[in-house]
Amino acid sequence: MACFDDGSILILDKERDDQAFHPMEPQSWAEEHFHVTRPGKNGSKHNPVVHWRLSQQGITAFAFSPDKEYVATVGKDGLLRTVEYQTERLCDVFVGYYGRLLCVAWSPDGKYILTGGQDDLVTIWSFKESRIIARCQGHRSWVTGVAFDPLHCSGNDYKFASVGEDCKLLLWDFSVNALHKPKQEHHHQYEEQFLQQPSEATQHIQLPTIHPALSKCQVPFLRPIVKQTIHPDPCVDIIYKDDCIVTTDRRGRVRAWSRPQ
Repeated sequence: MACFDDGSILILDKERDDQAFHPMEPQSWAEEHFHVTRPGKNGSKHNPVVHWRLSQQGITAFAFSPDKEYVATVGKDGLLRTVEYQTERLCDVFVGYYGRLLCVAWSPDGKYILTGGQDDLVTIWSFKESRIIARCQGHRSWVTGVAFDPLHCSGNDYKFASVGEDCKLLLWDFSVNALHKPKQEHHHQYEEQFLQQPSEATQHIQLPTIHPALSKCQVPFLRPIVKQTIHPDPCVDIIYKDDCIVTTDRRGRVRAWSRPQ
């Protein structure tokens, strides 16, 4: 699977040769949000096997859920999307706080999704409950990489890390029970109208649920437990290994760090 700057994702077969492909334009509101084309239906034995069109803007990253049943995507339109992979159904669309989203990661148990982007925030989303859980504030520039620690995610307690263009590595602790509830919970009229937007005949299409962005006073904030400058240039990604944490930067440096005690 590969994502592209035109808002599409291609599913490719490594055994097939590539060939030029021109997808059909979407014909409805639903297809504008998620349109699937299968060139192989016409007898083609070339790539792509499947073409997904998710957005009019670029897809910046995607990640499979641990059970491989769902794909989470983020893009330049500032949206987090979840797609049921086998049925190719767009399930939920979450609106980010500000700007583009640049990175995405699943928790090892598949309950939570992390995103980061141009709002300098790491956001925690509950996949099972289809809602935002918390915003994590600590970076001073765009967040470019997020990852859960697979060795420290159990029950209601999770550890994760993020890197950004501020050249810093931030470590976080997240406990569902320790989160402070939002100061106020209410629904704005514009949110309800947004959710009811499609009025055309779509009785044969299962539309996604669109979740508007919530204000600061409606979402708990988390602070990092560790903040450390780790590269001289903006960071690009972070990966947890069993014995270390691996980070990369824009100049192509790869560094391995011992795990915190």
